[in-house]
Amino acid sequence: MRLIKLGAAALTAGMGASGAGAATIVSGPEGWNVDNVAVGTGPDAEGTFFSVIYDRAPTAPGAETYGRITYDDEEAFSPGIKVMNGPDQGSFGTTTLPGVIEDSTSNASNCIMASSDSWCDGPRRTGKRWKQQITRAGGAMDLVFDVDATGTDETEYRGFHRLVNVTGEQLAGFRLELGFGVGSSFTASTSGDGLRLAPRGAQNPTQFPFGLFGEEGSRGRIGGFFDATARAGFGTSFDEDSITTGAIFGAYDDYFGSWISQEDAPEGLLWDDDGDPTTDALLMAYLVPETGEWEQRRVINSLGEAETLVADPDVRGPSFASIEDVELFFDDRAWTLDGVTFFQDLVEDVANLNVNYFIYTGDATQWSTFDGTMADFTLRVTAQPVPVPAALPLLGAGVAALAGLGLRRRRAHG
Repeated sequence: MRLIKLGAAALTAGMGASGAGAATIVSGPEGWNVDNVAVGTGPDAEGTFFSVIYDRAPTAPGAETYGRITYDDEEAFSPGIKVMNGPDQGSFGTTTLPGVIEDSTSNASNCIMASSDSWCDGPRRTGKRWKQQITRAGGAMDLVFDVDATGTDETEYRGFHRLVNVTGEQLAGFRLELGFGVGSSFTASTSGDGLRLAPRGAQNPTQFPFGLFGEEGSRGRIGGFFDATARAGFGTSFDEDSITTGAIFGAYDDYFGSWISQEDAPEGLLWDDDGDPTTDALLMAYLVPETGEWEQRRVINSLGEAETLVADPDVRGPSFASIEDVELFFDDRAWTLDGVTFFQDLVEDVANLNVNYFIYTGDATQWSTFDGTMADFTLRVTAQPVPVPAALPLLGAGVAALAGLGLRRRRAHG
């Protein structure tokens, strides 16, 4: 992702309360209450840090974890999540910044976002989504946020949220809910208690990355690699205090079945089209596990730009036995797998699911966590594993079918 580096004054502008008398989440990284989090473990070999979420204090006996927030020095800083309040956080109306696309009509002036140098109403591709990795299925991950309860008017916060499957297994979806407390002490929010969720207009509450599944020519970018005709995600049931996923819509399940884990991603042939390592490289072809061949779905045209070669997910692209055989250019120009401009890597984005919603904080004096001036609420996410009967082939298929599980398709960058 491309980052816009801001000075300290720009970063903190507008981080006070969004209005007199409003109940607001505490501004900055401090808004995320990390009493049940081991903050900033790492970095790993790739420079990634982890704020690991537990069902109680991390050092308490029996503490368990089902997920973590990830960040690195190029995109964000500790602890990985921050809160922003106020209408003036760097709004610009229109932009001529290279490589970024204005999104001024669809963002919000208050938000929960990654602790990057961007802001709520900043442009796309500036590191706004916080990345929550699911490390185990079946258990809850509780994110707690502190609220200044001296005001009782309602405040709207956009959630810039991304869930990443790193469980090592396929997932059937997730449930997101609001409430109070963590672990076994969690109690669900109820209607009219001053805490609620709402969808983000007509946007799907869940979407797999646009670069993999997205309409050709929309949003000012090349359409989805696997499907350039439509988005993909989970259908959802949405009420005042929860989001629950249903069946997958779009072509995602045609390629991968259920929501796959990051390590099951397919290999991809990627092109760094802008020479900027902080932006996403474009996926041009991928290795199909079932055939062992490289399928090409994009091409570089005579202007040196990526172009969709095959848009329809039901139509296969040209196949090649070796990655070096892929015909990347319209003409006969040669190319080299140099590891920089053209390189091979896992297409990890197929494990990523963007989640879109608004949280509203209102009169917190009735919350169980209210202490006279402050209160807190919990954003709980519980991943749902694929049920065993659905995940396994019929017993009659025997060992051969079981072996086929290792050939399920994997994931891609866009």
